[in-house]
Amino acid sequence: MQFDDRLATVLRQSAGAGAVARTQFRQLVDLLSRPHAAPEPSQLDAAWVRLDQLAESIPAEERAAILREPGTRLAHPRIVCHMAGHEPAVASAALEAAALDSSGWEALIPRLPVRARGFLRLRRGLPERAMILLDRLGIHDRALPQPPLPEPAAASAEPDLREPAAGLGIKPIAANDADPPLRDASEIGALRQRIETFRQSRAARNVAGDNERADTPRLPLGENNEGRETAALPGFAFTTDAQLAIDWAEDRAAPMIQYATLDRLLPIAARDLARRRRALETIELELPGAPALAGKWILDARPRFSPDDGSFEGYAGRFRRPIHSVSPVTESDSRSDRLRQLLHELRTPVNAIQGFAEILQQQMFGTVPHEYRAHAASIAGDGARILAGFDELDRLAKLEGGEQALESGEADLSSIVEGQGRQLDTILARRDAGLDITIAPDISVAIGREEAEAMVWRILATLAGSLAPGQRARVSLQRKKHMARLKCSLPGRKNAAETIFEAKAKTAGGPVSAGIFGAGFTLRLARAEAEAASGALRAAGSKLVLELPLSTRSQGEPGVDPMREGVARA
Repeated sequence: MQFDDRLATVLRQSAGAGAVARTQFRQLVDLLSRPHAAPEPSQLDAAWVRLDQLAESIPAEERAAILREPGTRLAHPRIVCHMAGHEPAVASAALEAAALDSSGWEALIPRLPVRARGFLRLRRGLPERAMILLDRLGIHDRALPQPPLPEPAAASAEPDLREPAAGLGIKPIAANDADPPLRDASEIGALRQRIETFRQSRAARNVAGDNERADTPRLPLGENNEGRETAALPGFAFTTDAQLAIDWAEDRAAPMIQYATLDRLLPIAARDLARRRRALETIELELPGAPALAGKWILDARPRFSPDDGSFEGYAGRFRRPIHSVSPVTESDSRSDRLRQLLHELRTPVNAIQGFAEILQQQMFGTVPHEYRAHAASIAGDGARILAGFDELDRLAKLEGGEQALESGEADLSSIVEGQGRQLDTILARRDAGLDITIAPDISVAIGREEAEAMVWRILATLAGSLAPGQRARVSLQRKKHMARLKCSLPGRKNAAETIFEAKAKTAGGPVSAGIFGAGFTLRLARAEAEAASGALRAAGSKLVLELPLSTRSQGEPGVDPMREGVARA
């Protein structure tokens, strides 16, 4: 199975205007209209948001013309339903271009706006079951319908429309088994008869004491409402206007959340971020309302700005339910949770400070003297470094708690050590210091390359930062059975033991730093990463030793001398 990255390729392009916007609109319609390898949910949500953004900049007549182009086939109920909510010209063109099977039409028709259902009477080639469903929903031609001839009771039983619908997971309208055959020749008479049957059955249930059934009865037109509105929504995408009012929401959430003001839904700590048009990340909140909507949510949203004048146009994002772990809570889990909660609380003010500094530096609200802009740029940079440090703390907590694994793959450790050693030598040469590195060639380890690069950099940069002027340290990379071993000498340390991993082990103030929390924390994070990769990082006397499992390719290479010197630099 090949990975389908066409949607990601389109989304990487900026939403332009004119011909560029029309081309991207056409591409998104095509990709969302056909079966393809399912992308990430966040990527799919971003595609729908981008489609609506492009629709705002393209006139309805041009969008309708795109949908009417030869070869356009909307083969998914969701894209047809989405387009049917646009202007009449676009809705009509979308329903003309729809290419659904019988089950797809049955899934789509109940979700269409009433106006869009009327367009279907002008469309040819609908399946018979779709026509029957339209009849039951009262969608007829513009002329008044002729009264049907009376039929025998046995022949007037309605067809069974209860088969599952495909596509969107929408429940189709189901026939009511309790409905008697229609005896009235007119449509109005049939409607009155069903309403009367509904009232009588509800009254009978109340008398019998079946309160649960009485509260959620079947609708008089044969629809089955059981479970549709009470099932909790797992998540939905949304957009707001410039006044933070939700102007669009996905699927069943629309009638429950639309026109609510995002500013009032947010907790007090996050309202300032929204007012300053900052990104809203993992905001925890609770929504009131219908059972399907009420409860705890996590909000992620990004601001949208006009490509023409840069004005704020609102937010686009997604509500999602929090994931509750079912594993037993241990003392270490509790500490990890408290640390992550603390980091969440700390990120909020740092984000606010960084955002305000960026506003000053970019002169978003007016002219700012250059001296203040320089100060603001420095503050924004410090904020970014602090946030990066928070990310490292969060990563360490997850690794030590067994909640995160390293990315699998294969990384050429020989080339990584050689390349990073060369970079550090360039910096250390100004202090007449350096690393003497011996590397056995073609050593690959069984983790992703980015993971290996970060781990090795933490070790080598910490080592380089501890060197005094004129000092040199030895580094060797060898094979040891089924492990790759990176051994680093620690100048000036006779017995590093475990004290090197303690928080008091600070960087010596050299020209290179691997993190803002000092050498002890950085090496502890590298140790946690090594252990997550089934390896180890330990202090042995005056040496620091990293061991990682070799990849399958490196284990099978015969005739390689692990002690052969690949690179030696003085």
